[in-house]
Amino acid sequence: MGQAFTNILSQPDTQEVRSQEYRWTNWQDGKTERKMAYYKRVEDKVFAVGYYMPRSSPSAAQALLDDAIKDLNKAPGDTIARINQLDSQLTRDDLYIFVVDTSNLKMVAHGYNRRLINTDLRHLTSVDGQPIGQQMLAVIKGRDTARINYLWSNPVTGKPEPKETLLRRSGRYIVAVGYYAAPTENAKR
Repeated sequence: MGQAFTNILSQPDTQEVRSQEYRWTNWQDGKTERKMAYYKRVEDKVFAVGYYMPRSSPSAAQALLDDAIKDLNKAPGDTIARINQLDSQLTRDDLYIFVVDTSNLKMVAHGYNRRLINTDLRHLTSVDGQPIGQQMLAVIKGRDTARINYLWSNPVTGKPEPKETLLRRSGRYIVAVGYYAAPTENAKR
């Protein structure tokens, strides 16, 4: 956040309205979230207004999955490398892609946690200990697309949150993108 404020304060007085994205703790729930501020420098003062940006949506997850499948079909090796390099075109806030090679059931790409690359999907568990990898394989078995819900750590908030993941087969790969549901008042914290 320090760099964002430094950037805001260093702008000249041009009467131009600018914007700056940053992360800030939301006082309502104590979570660090994306925030967008619009500001204008007038002489020695900066006037600003900001808002917390909305969470990813099912449609945004579907769009990212579609983009990933299109790229993977054109250039599989390049797309897998871009996902693993956390390419901003393939990783969007709390939306990221992961890819499993069906020949050995290992993750070949993960758009957030590179430590999961080469993990056998059958051994993957959710934050509450559920065998989520086995469950993913069960729901996609014999199908081209599937959905699954589980508890996973949100990379933006750093907290376990309910997640819905969209799975799709593409050649020898299972490609997945999940979005985090808005926490409810009764959800575990």
